[in-house]
Amino acid sequence: MNQGLIIFVSAVTSAFLVHAFLAPASAANANNFVECSGITKCALPVPKSRYLARFGTALNYGYVETGGQKSVVCGSRLMGDLAHGKKKTCSIFEIKMPAEKWSRCAVQGDDCNTKLGTNEVRRVRWGAGTTWVYFYTSGQQFTCAMPFRGLGPERECQISSKKFKTTWTVCGDKEGATCKLARIGLHLVRYIEKGGKKRNILKMVSGQELTCSLKTFGRDPAPKAAKRCEKAALVPLGNGVIAPALEKEFKDANAYAKDKVPSLETITTTRKFSHCVKDKTIYAPIYSRSYKPGSSPPSWQVGVGWQNCKNSQTGPIYVAGYGSKSKSRFFYLQTQGLATTPCTHKLMGDPVPGEGGKTCYNSKVSNPSDMEWMKCANQDQKCKVGLTKNETKAGAYVKVRYGKGKKWVHFYANHDFQCFDRYPWSFGLDPAPGVRKECQVDQFSKITPKWVKCGEFGGTCKLPTNKVTYLIRLSNSDNTIAHLTLASGNSFWCNFGGLTGFNPDGAWTFSFGSGGFNHGSYYKRYKGLKIGSRVYQAGGPVDPAFFAQAKSCYYAIPADGFKPKY
Repeated sequence: MNQGLIIFVSAVTSAFLVHAFLAPASAANANNFVECSGITKCALPVPKSRYLARFGTALNYGYVETGGQKSVVCGSRLMGDLAHGKKKTCSIFEIKMPAEKWSRCAVQGDDCNTKLGTNEVRRVRWGAGTTWVYFYTSGQQFTCAMPFRGLGPERECQISSKKFKTTWTVCGDKEGATCKLARIGLHLVRYIEKGGKKRNILKMVSGQELTCSLKTFGRDPAPKAAKRCEKAALVPLGNGVIAPALEKEFKDANAYAKDKVPSLETITTTRKFSHCVKDKTIYAPIYSRSYKPGSSPPSWQVGVGWQNCKNSQTGPIYVAGYGSKSKSRFFYLQTQGLATTPCTHKLMGDPVPGEGGKTCYNSKVSNPSDMEWMKCANQDQKCKVGLTKNETKAGAYVKVRYGKGKKWVHFYANHDFQCFDRYPWSFGLDPAPGVRKECQVDQFSKITPKWVKCGEFGGTCKLPTNKVTYLIRLSNSDNTIAHLTLASGNSFWCNFGGLTGFNPDGAWTFSFGSGGFNHGSYYKRYKGLKIGSRVYQAGGPVDPAFFAQAKSCYYAIPADGFKPKY
């Protein structure tokens, strides 16, 4: 029997003996957490409703979900202590939950077998009738035992049809270590045995960090055994209202702005790049297809083809920089798990249009501990990145990645996108050929930096310095469609030939019927785009705001920016 694999396997009887009352019931429906008058027990305004209750202070809280109860007890035994030595409060949030299909897995005192895989989390509940306490479990088995009072004598455990895929990351490798959490959002954190049966106690929390200790979790799941802490991202049911409430609190407390919005002073990491095109291989260039059905394909050549940047290892993340060392201008592409990174203006844009001497450099990156990836779409489906229209217009973005298993290409997105390698925002790079891939979003990477306009479409985007990396945005007037490029240099060409690379599918062809868009006029407008002696056509250039004529370039300091050294 593997006990302790669920957050509610703890002795909490004593916590239910203290009584208090709640603030007025009307306040509990304000799409926000409402603080209780008492410290350890809250009366629930609408007993039949579902509530998320929490215990803690200063954005550091432990949570539990209830349904059908008249009151809920707060305390470290049930929710953990994420604020040692500080005065804590109890608060509740009424939430509307989607339907779930429940089935009994054990009666009181028996073992519940979840049949979960290594990276799966499942919802379970404990109670009877219409009165329940809801939790998450990552274990294959737990003991259905929870001596709550007031829930009736015939209690049982039920398991939901809802499963969650997640990845556990070590965040505190020993007792007393600090477990860093990834800014805003809810997390699952487990206090887990290092060896043996991997017994653990799991809690739902929020905050920026917690101490990996018995005092934090309230119970020892594996006495006398060495333990550590592991974390996983959580997008809970009802997140549509929970996430905005949490984000508002972080902003109100200034923790959000301080932690998230970067400036030049926050860029302290120096990244050394080495030349990575060892064999000088130049692959064959691509020729443009016909623009008009039935016409002969143009004969011009596209640039100089591409090179392969060889990575010395296949496991770590690599940042490849493509550009000119003499001009100190580079565009960057981040990949993970790849032996080589394709290095070309057709994927990454051209930092020095019309000039030779461009090549690739790379730098190995330690896998960031604060990245927590959640699947947003299978290949060929739409990935919803979780940004509102107002956030998009304000210039918010998230980190996303495309691939499978250990092979990924990373990029930035400011709006929902189609999940496949031939979409412009994924650089046209297939990181895992022959495998059905997916897209994932770093759940805690959302940021709205300070954007500064640096140039009009077709002109030059001037940057303050070439000593740091910038995120450059080419977008339409309201930023609802944008292309984001990580770059370093003093200036760049503000156009799709310079910043966004090219569509690897070949030419754009349009046929919208009478009165529709004329692909012939498009051909006449753009076929003459030249810089020096080179014609910038690779089929069709990637224009992130194709039907919006007003486009501009902006720059910002990215949260994952660095100082490049060549």
